[in-house]
Amino acid sequence: MDKKLAEDFDLHLKDIMMGLSSRLQKIQESKDQNEADHLRVKAILETKKSLLDICFWKANEYLDKTDSTVAEIYSQMYNNLASLFEKAVGMPTVIGGSIPNSNQTTPTMRDTTISN
Repeated sequence: MDKKLAEDFDLHLKDIMMGLSSRLQKIQESKDQNEADHLRVKAILETKKSLLDICFWKANEYLDKTDSTVAEIYSQMYNNLASLFEKAVGMPTVIGGSIPNSNQTTPTMRDTTISN
Protein backbone atom coordinates (compact mmCIF):
# COMPACT_ATOMS: atom_id res chain seq x y z
CA MET A 1 0.00 0.00 0.00
CA ASP A 2 2.75 2.49 0.92
CA LYS A 3 4.63 1.76 -2.30
CA LYS A 4 1.51 2.39 -4.43
CA LEU A 5 0.81 5.66 -2.64
CA ALA A 6 4.40 6.78 -3.19
CA GLU A 7 4.31 5.83 -6.89
CA ASP A 8 1.01 7.68 -7.41
CA PHE A 9 2.38 10.71 -5.57
CA ASP A 10 5.51 10.74 -7.74
CA LEU A 11 3.45 10.53 -10.95
CA HIS A 12 1.14 13.37 -9.90
CA LEU A 13 4.09 15.50 -8.81
CA LYS A 14 5.84 14.97 -12.14
CA ASP A 15 2.67 15.83 -14.11
CA ILE A 16 2.06 19.01 -12.13
CA MET A 17 5.64 20.24 -12.45
CA MET A 18 5.72 19.48 -16.19
CA GLY A 19 2.45 21.38 -16.56
CA LEU A 20 3.91 24.37 -14.72
CA SER A 21 7.03 24.32 -16.86
CA SER A 22 4.95 24.22 -20.04
CA ARG A 23 2.69 27.05 -18.87
CA LEU A 24 5.64 29.23 -17.86
CA GLN A 25 7.27 28.72 -21.28
CA LYS A 26 4.08 29.86 -23.03
CA ILE A 27 3.76 32.84 -20.68
CA GLN A 28 7.34 33.84 -21.39
CA GLU A 29 6.40 34.29 -25.05
CA SER A 30 3.79 36.93 -24.19
CA LYS A 31 4.47 40.41 -25.53
CA ASP A 32 2.48 42.13 -22.75
CA GLN A 33 4.70 42.16 -19.63
CA ASN A 34 1.84 43.03 -17.23
CA GLU A 35 -0.25 40.17 -18.54
CA ALA A 36 2.75 37.83 -18.38
CA ASP A 37 3.43 38.77 -14.75
CA HIS A 38 -0.21 38.16 -13.83
CA LEU A 39 -0.32 34.81 -15.63
CA ARG A 40 2.99 33.72 -14.06
CA VAL A 41 1.74 34.42 -10.53
CA LYS A 42 -1.56 32.69 -11.29
CA ALA A 43 0.23 29.60 -12.66
CA ILE A 44 2.50 29.40 -9.62
CA LEU A 45 -0.42 29.75 -7.16
CA GLU A 46 -2.40 27.09 -8.99
CA THR A 47 0.61 24.78 -8.94
CA LYS A 48 1.14 25.28 -5.22
CA LYS A 49 -2.52 24.47 -4.63
CA SER A 50 -2.22 21.35 -6.79
CA LEU A 51 0.76 20.20 -4.74
CA LEU A 52 -1.23 20.67 -1.54
CA ASP A 53 -4.09 18.71 -3.13
CA ILE A 54 -1.82 15.75 -3.81
CA CYS A 55 -0.62 15.68 -0.22
CA PHE A 56 -4.20 15.74 1.07
CA TRP A 57 -5.39 13.09 -1.42
CA LYS A 58 -2.59 10.66 -0.66
CA ALA A 59 -2.95 11.12 3.10
CA ASN A 60 -6.68 10.55 2.81
CA GLU A 61 -6.18 7.40 0.74
CA TYR A 62 -4.01 6.03 3.51
CA LEU A 63 -6.48 7.09 6.21
CA ASP A 64 -9.39 5.51 4.32
CA LYS A 65 -7.62 2.19 4.65
CA THR A 66 -6.61 2.64 8.28
CA ASP A 67 -9.22 4.79 10.08
CA SER A 68 -12.37 5.86 8.24
CA THR A 69 -13.47 8.24 11.02
CA VAL A 70 -10.24 10.21 10.82
CA ALA A 71 -10.43 10.05 7.02
CA GLU A 72 -13.85 11.71 7.07
CA ILE A 73 -12.61 14.53 9.32
CA TYR A 74 -9.54 14.95 7.15
CA SER A 75 -11.73 15.10 4.04
CA GLN A 76 -13.84 17.86 5.60
CA MET A 77 -10.64 19.79 6.39
CA TYR A 78 -9.56 19.49 2.75
CA ASN A 79 -12.92 20.67 1.43
CA ASN A 80 -12.81 23.68 3.77
CA LEU A 81 -9.26 24.51 2.66
CA ALA A 82 -10.23 24.25 -1.02
CA SER A 83 -13.17 26.58 -0.42
CA LEU A 84 -10.96 29.11 1.40
CA PHE A 85 -8.41 29.00 -1.41
CA GLU A 86 -11.06 29.64 -4.03
CA LYS A 87 -12.50 32.58 -2.06
CA ALA A 88 -9.13 34.09 -1.14
CA VAL A 89 -7.41 33.77 -4.49
CA GLY A 90 -10.49 34.01 -6.68
CA MET A 91 -9.81 30.94 -8.77
CA PRO A 92 -11.34 27.47 -8.79
CA THR A 93 -9.59 24.51 -7.28
CA VAL A 94 -7.05 23.11 -9.70
CA ILE A 95 -7.23 19.41 -10.46
CA GLY A 96 -4.45 17.78 -12.46
CA GLY A 97 -3.05 21.09 -13.64
CA SER A 98 -6.23 22.35 -15.30
CA ILE A 99 -9.00 24.62 -14.13
CA PRO A 100 -12.48 23.10 -14.26
CA ASN A 101 -14.94 24.79 -16.64
CA SER A 102 -17.34 27.18 -14.94
CA ASN A 103 -20.19 24.72 -15.47
CA GLN A 104 -18.29 21.91 -13.72
CA THR A 105 -18.44 21.38 -10.00
CA THR A 106 -15.26 21.40 -8.00
CA PRO A 107 -14.51 17.82 -6.94
CA THR A 108 -14.28 16.95 -3.29
CA MET A 109 -11.51 14.79 -1.93
CA ARG A 110 -13.78 11.76 -2.03
CA ASP A 111 -14.40 12.35 -5.76
CA THR A 112 -10.69 12.43 -6.58
CA THR A 113 -9.34 9.54 -4.52
CA ILE A 114 -7.46 7.03 -6.65
CA SER A 115 -8.46 3.42 -6.13
CA ASN A 116 -6.15 0.42 -6.04
